[in-house]
Amino acid sequence: MAALNELLATRVSALAAHDAAAWTATIADPAGTAGVAELAAYRGLVALGVRDLVVGDGPPGPGQAGGTSGSASAGLSDSWTGSVRLGYTIPGFDRGTRWVSRTVTLARADGRWRIQSWRGPADRWEPFDLPDLQVVRTERSLVAGPVSLDALRARLADVELGQDQVAAVLGRWVPAVVIVSATTEQSGRLLGAAVAPSLSAGPGQAVSDGQLAATTHGDRAPASPALADRVILDPVGLAQLTAAGRRVVLTHELTHVAVRASTLHDVPLWLSEGFAEWVAFRAERLDPRVVAARLLDRVRSSGAPTSLPSPADFAGATGDPATAYQASWLAAARIAADAGESGLVRIVHLMGGVVGEVPSSAPPVALDRALRIVLGSGEDQLVADWRGDLNRLAGAG
Repeated sequence: MAALNELLATRVSALAAHDAAAWTATIADPAGTAGVAELAAYRGLVALGVRDLVVGDGPPGPGQAGGTSGSASAGLSDSWTGSVRLGYTIPGFDRGTRWVSRTVTLARADGRWRIQSWRGPADRWEPFDLPDLQVVRTERSLVAGPVSLDALRARLADVELGQDQVAAVLGRWVPAVVIVSATTEQSGRLLGAAVAPSLSAGPGQAVSDGQLAATTHGDRAPASPALADRVILDPVGLAQLTAAGRRVVLTHELTHVAVRASTLHDVPLWLSEGFAEWVAFRAERLDPRVVAARLLDRVRSSGAPTSLPSPADFAGATGDPATAYQASWLAAARIAADAGESGLVRIVHLMGGVVGEVPSSAPPVALDRALRIVLGSGEDQLVADWRGDLNRLAGAG
């Protein structure tokens, strides 16, 4: 629709010029609830340092069309609702454009179209959609949220410590964007859910005491690194953690950010989560019998598992995420015990394919092959040794 393209072009120019009045002129009712949210989005974009918006050129998401599309309806005043792809980049932190699909509603009054809302009820939020967004940052960490600056600075200190831990293992840190939600509902909106995030833990999630505490979220094209991940923190999950627990959770998520940014392929879920847990717990030096208490109780009652955790084991509906994380951590620790820290990192890099070291056309390296390259033995031996560790720890409990 031509009017939508013109309105969005005006917003692009207004943002680039930091012209709040020009942005406001695109809003149908600046004083209404939707209009207030549109103005908050402008302020959020400015706070994040975003200089440009891209409209309609991004790859469509699953089941979505590219460009813009919609339908008009006539009532007391004309309205139009359609979809559009919006892209943006946070300078210094994103290595490419982050895309989001939006449901846009226009209203026409006095012969002019304006934007009533550019976010539908089911649309995933971005950080700039959060009301009263505030931002603190360093060269390598940006922490934002609708909370006090003191709360953001406290999380920034935790993130900086986590970046140190990641760099100590991987030899580098990757600029990270961490969002501190004020409510669990906001966390869910940022993850594309209309309600709170579920306990079904997928790639890049951390569970604490039955509550999802943090999630790394971002699109990733096939055979490509992740370019614009966001670490979403849930306030309820974080509130259940000790200071050490917060450090572990944040280091875990920052490990995901660094690995996803530097590799071409996702590694098996157990290795992704186990490696992130291993990096996170490495500096804490906690007793494995305490950290893996839930898993070891299960080993005592039912015996050690016969295979490494599957994706279903991480799903809250069918599995037990807490024990899956613990089992994955101890499997990664077994590799590190046999191959050293560098050997564990090499297996992750072999399976993920390091950007710049292997062509994007190269297929992922299978686990058994990666283990044989590094350890000289395959997956069967790893499972046997890992089960031995579990039985030993359970017997010493």
